Amino acid sequence: MDFQVVLGLLVMLAVVGFTMMLQVSRYKAWFMFAKAHDLQCARDELLVEGQRRGHAVKLFTESRLLDARRRTTITVLELQLGNEAPQELELLPPHRAWSLNAELRVIGPPYPLEPLLPQQEPHVREVLDLPDVKAPLTAVLQACSVLVVHQGVLRVEWAYVHSKPEAMRAAISPAFELARALEEAAWEQRMLRRG
Repeated sequence: MDFQVVLGLLVMLAVVGFTMMLQVSRYKAWFMFAKAHDLQCARDELLVEGQRRGHAVKLFTESRLLDARRRTTITVLELQLGNEAPQELELLPPHRAWSLNAELRVIGPPYPLEPLLPQQEPHVREVLDLPDVKAPLTAVLQACSVLVVHQGVLRVEWAYVHSKPEAMRAAISPAFELARALEEAAWEQRMLRRG
């Protein structure tokens, strides 16, 4: 056998081995995350589902086409919110908010809401500006690439697939906290408006 053929086979085996190790590492992290949050992890794919505070939770991966030749895989969390929480909302993470206008805006804790909330209604702004909401909102926005609430479902996207339990917990747990805070703050605001 030729040296180049042997080298090619070794490189191919190394790539396959690394890919398999990464997949096992990812599955283990997702399984541990599901177990820690009383959720169910699918056996054959990166999918976590269940109920949290009486609302449906789904954590999964999604493949995205970057351009004609490249694809990427992202992590997506969908969390059903209660009826009291804002039903429609789109927030731009800080690293994307500055590109709305030509001028760069410095965004850091505490977050100024103006560049993040281009056209939100006043009652939504009131909820998002509360300290109990702003802390988890800040934590989620620091790591995610998209944060949207559409028809009462909080959808958070990360531009990578989580493969370490600690990193997964650090990135995703604030989204659970944000959902809880949004529900409680919206309910409190509604009670205050009723008088």
